Amino acid sequence: MSSAHLRSCTSPRIHSNSGNPSRVTQLSPKSRPHGLQDALCLFNRMLLTRPLPSIFHLPSGYSASVVTFNTLMNGLILEDRTFEAIELFKKLTKTREIVPDSVTYGIIINGLCRTGNVDRAVRLLRVMEETNCKPSVLIYNTVIDNLCKDRMIDEALNLFAEMKEKDICPDVITYNSLLHGGLFDEAKELFLKMKESGCLPDEVTYNTIVRWFIENEKYHEALQLLE
Repeated sequence: MSSAHLRSCTSPRIHSNSGNPSRVTQLSPKSRPHGLQDALCLFNRMLLTRPLPSIFHLPSGYSASVVTFNTLMNGLILEDRTFEAIELFKKLTKTREIVPDSVTYGIIINGLCRTGNVDRAVRLLRVMEETNCKPSVLIYNTVIDNLCKDRMIDEALNLFAEMKEKDICPDVITYNSLLHGGLFDEAKELFLKMKESGCLPDEVTYNTIVRWFIENEKYHEALQLLE
């Protein structure tokens, strides 16, 4: 969104109740023909407002869906406002009107990992499963990658095994995260499993393994890998 467009978002078409910016109470009917533009403006204003406006009380004729919440929470996390995104998520889980989906959980798990709360991310992954919401390979990759970065290798391997048990196929990012995490002793086995599963190694995979072999003077293994 351009700076000129952002400035236009401050137009008086969005009003607050009694001067209270914490509750969005009215959108002018004039804004309705420009749905996408005004939605972007609304979210921009909401993201710039502290405290965060409530979208649990939208004016008559407007409704919020899980996509609305996902968009807002993701925007908050990208603005390094993860705490507010989590608070919004907590409110969302308390209402029965809108049910969090896999994308919702993925957004919050990503936010927790970004702020160094990988333990909480793992716990939320368990909550997700309890609600019969199936985690995607992307969600597993996010948690595994951050566990490896924190040198929590056993926990990462447990999730890796769990993926296979649940028929969630690891992809090249999964394997690369494990290799970057220092699982070089298992590198050859991981590499073979990767190829057997039909997951093609990429440049990052080869560079990571070959570099480790060379640094440890295992030149023969490095050459075998490249054959």
